[in-house]
Amino acid sequence: MFLPIPKLRRAIFRFFTAALVLAILSVLALPPAMAAEASTVRVKDGHIQEYVNGSLRRSYGSDIVDVSTDGEIVAAVTKQGHIQEYANGSLHRSYGSDVVRVRVSGGSVFADLKNGHTIEYVNGSRRRTF
Repeated sequence: MFLPIPKLRRAIFRFFTAALVLAILSVLALPPAMAAEASTVRVKDGHIQEYVNGSLRRSYGSDIVDVSTDGEIVAAVTKQGHIQEYANGSLHRSYGSDVVRVRVSGGSVFADLKNGHTIEYVNGSRRRTF
């Protein structure tokens, strides 16, 4: 059951080489969630301006009064009081009415209404009102 020295050295070399290659590949292939990009949005002249790491990436939308993001979803309120969701600068869906302010957290969109109520939306569908 004892391996000769050359075969043992070869087996040890292959093991450590494979471990080193896997370690290098795991460092190079970081998932997107681990990439450190700070994403912020703001409204300027009725348009959404999206910043990544402090640099302007894109500008989109029109007649926007309020905007919020969680890094993935960008939700905006129009002058007409509707919510518009954007993905990569493109309009994804539009819903709601009489909305004054919007907040995004963990994939949920919270809309403050004119009458003081708050509605939670998930994937464009109303989840609850409080």
